[in-house]
This record gives sequence, structure tokens and C-alpha cells, in this order.
Amino acid sequence: MKQEKFPIFILLLMALSTVLAILAELAPPGVLPEMAQSLGVSDIQASSLVGYYALASAIFAIPISMRTVHLNRKKMFSALLLGYIVTNLVVAWSTAYWLTLAARIVGGICVGAFWPMITAYGSGIVSKELSGRAISVVMSGTTIGMLLGLPLLTSLGQQFGWRVEFYILSGLGLVVLLLGQWLLPNLPGEPLQKEHSPLTILKIPGVKVTLLLTVLSVMAHYGVYIYIRLLVDTLQFTGGIVQAQLLYGVGSAVAIMIASYFIDRYLYQLPPLFIGVGAVGLVMLILFRNVTALLYVSFLLWGMGNGALSTLFQAAMARRVHTGLSIANALQTSTFDVSIMLGSVAASSVLLFFNNNGIALLIYGALLLVTGSFIAYRTR
Repeated sequence: MKQEKFPIFILLLMALSTVLAILAELAPPGVLPEMAQSLGVSDIQASSLVGYYALASAIFAIPISMRTVHLNRKKMFSALLLGYIVTNLVVAWSTAYWLTLAARIVGGICVGAFWPMITAYGSGIVSKELSGRAISVVMSGTTIGMLLGLPLLTSLGQQFGWRVEFYILSGLGLVVLLLGQWLLPNLPGEPLQKEHSPLTILKIPGVKVTLLLTVLSVMAHYGVYIYIRLLVDTLQFTGGIVQAQLLYGVGSAVAIMIASYFIDRYLYQLPPLFIGVGAVGLVMLILFRNVTALLYVSFLLWGMGNGALSTLFQAAMARRVHTGLSIANALQTSTFDVSIMLGSVAASSVLLFFNNNGIALLIYGALLLVTGSFIAYRTR
């Protein structure tokens, strides 16, 4: 049902669920060596806990969204969050790599269906004119997660063991599930129509460009971020991984605040700007790796370059697609998660070819972002 006033508290609860979603997705990189040692595998094998999670999300986002587009959004929210809780509990408890990987894959399936559902849910309870702002609030949870959640979670994982991270995520998931049952409004699904076909949606002007920008941006940012621990060591960053993640998160928060203010007026002008800022951040990490003060600025700019992109791309989909938004968002989610997997594979390949050289990884990311910024500028 549409809300007469802008439902900020309801949208903030949805944002809290996206905090948990991004934390589950990005929890492993901060404790990757510890997870690898505990499970008896290499760091590259352990990175598959991120890559296969993303692959499962990508494969199942569209078919699950198409099969569930007619279902009540509140019931979908609860079911997917329950899957999130259970899979994170299994990851926390498991001592076998294969079981941990299996739980991550199932968790990826749940999150793959969650992202298109939550953006359609948030935009569906407000008028079309406010959909960009609503999506911005809901997706701000990803920024909050990176700003506060990831550094805190990594710190707790390093202090008390990586399994604590996933127990915490399961507990918080239960809290959000109970609050959602109490506070979230019911929103009927949409009947599945011919216009909801992914192939039909791909023919809508601007959709393919948005997906291409997603591929380039995500492969760059996530490919580098998965190995942030290696990057911090390569740069000999005195602040360590927690401060690097905190700076990245602060940059993301600044970006989302800027995007939230300008998104409805300058939706198509913002992507080339933010993608370009991310490129500048990575280039500065390469050029000024011996200047501590500039490394702080570089991590900040890198975070700014990524923080608002997911929100901007989802909002672009919402503006271009007038029916079957959850299917369009599923396309976006699948593209996003395939890109995480591709970024993980590409980054691993770069490190293998260049003998674990973190600078080569930064060059890889910067080249992709420069290309993305150019395309975004030409097609704005």
C-alpha cells in the first residue's frame, strides 16, 4: 500500500536489512587469512566464499524473482531473512570447507532474491516521484554497513575469532525479522506479464548501458576490495585494515549523502562523477603509496567512488522501467553479482600473474573505472 507521507522509519528498517546483507557479503575479506587457516585451505580458495556467494546470487536472482513477483513483499522479506539467519549460523558453526561453501552458496541465493525484492518493496510504498529518494534511503544501509559495520565486524573477528562475525549477523538478522513482522506494511506482488520478460526489459533504452557500467564498476571495486588485507600490507598503511575499511566507509557515506540530495534531479550526471572519483582514489594509492597522509585521502576517495553507485544504478532502473520493476532489479542484481565473481577471478588472476603484487591489482581496478567513467559521461 502507498504511504501518504514519506515513510522514513519503515524505509530505515529496510535499510537495516541491507546493512546485514552487505555485511554477510563482505565479511570474509577482512578475516580471509584466519578463515583459510581455520578451514585448511589457501587464501585464494577462501576467496571463493565471496565469489561463489556472488555467483549463486547472480544465477538465482532472476528465476526466483520471476517465480515470486506475485507474492506479498512482506512475506518474501521474512522468508529471505530467515534463510539469511540459518545460513550464517551454519557458516559460524562449520569446521569443514565444503559445508561452509555450501552454506555461503545458499546464502547467496537468498541475497540474490533479496536485493530486487527490497528495492521494489521500498519504491512500491511511495509515489513514483519519491521512488529515487526511497531507494536511496533503503540502499543507504550498504553504506552504513561499510562505514560502521565492516570495520567493527572485522575488529571483533580479529579479536574473538572470525566465527563470532557470523553469529552476530545471525542474531541481528533475527532482530530485524521480528521488527519487520511488527512494523513493515503489506504490499501485494505484481501479476507476471509478458512485459516482465528479462529480454523485453533489456530492450528498454538505457538498460544495457546501466548494466555495462555495473559490470565495469563492480569488477573494479570488488576485485580490489576482496584483497584489501593484501593491499594494506603492500602499501604498508600504518592505520591497518580497520582504518582502511573505516576510511572507505566514510567515503561511501559522503557519496550516499550527496547522491540522496541530487539523485532525483541529476540522476544521469552522477555516475560518471562518482566512477571517476573512484578511479582517482585508486590512482592516488599507486602514486602516493609512500605518503601516509595521502593514503588516508586515497582510501576516502576510493570509498566515495563506490558508495553511491548501487543506489544510482537501481534508481536508473526504477526510472526507466515502468512495470516489472522487481524483474528489472533482478537483472541488475544478477549483473552485479556476476561482476563480483568476475572481479574475484580477474583479481586473483592478476595476483597470480604478477606474483601477489598489490600495485598491479590497483592498476587493474583503475583501468576499469576510467573506462566506465568515460562510457557513463558519453551516454549520460
